Amino acid sequence: MPLPTENDHAGLRRIDEPPRLTLTSLDQLALRRLVSTDPTEVVEFARSLAEALSGPDGDAVRLRMLARAIAVARAQQALLEAMLMERLAKRDPDVALIEKAVTGVASRLVKLVEAHRLESAMGRRPTVVVAHADTVNVEGGG
Repeated sequence: MPLPTENDHAGLRRIDEPPRLTLTSLDQLALRRLVSTDPTEVVEFARSLAEALSGPDGDAVRLRMLARAIAVARAQQALLEAMLMERLAKRDPDVALIEKAVTGVASRLVKLVEAHRLESAMGRRPTVVVAHADTVNVEGGG
């Protein structure tokens, strides 16, 4: 029996290719409500990110995603802090709103950095040191 040729499978995906991940209609609706222009790019971005995270290189994708989110949050924090200093100098009454935004971004930044630290540590093997001492001498300085 002859093996099938590429033409025999036109329109079919290869067996070793993962299925294309799609977003539910509810997910797509939620994303569409966030943007006032054509949301096609946002929906495709979310779909491709979900596909990448569920793929064989998901751990590396997650680390890169966290690194980008950290960079964006830090840039937002710097911009908001500059805006806050400017408004403080002018004795602007809206300072409380900006302070709240700075606090929120700073909190998110701390969480992202911690998540990145934990994700980065997952790939490393733990190091255990076992030692034995019959005597220990401790001398004070001075």
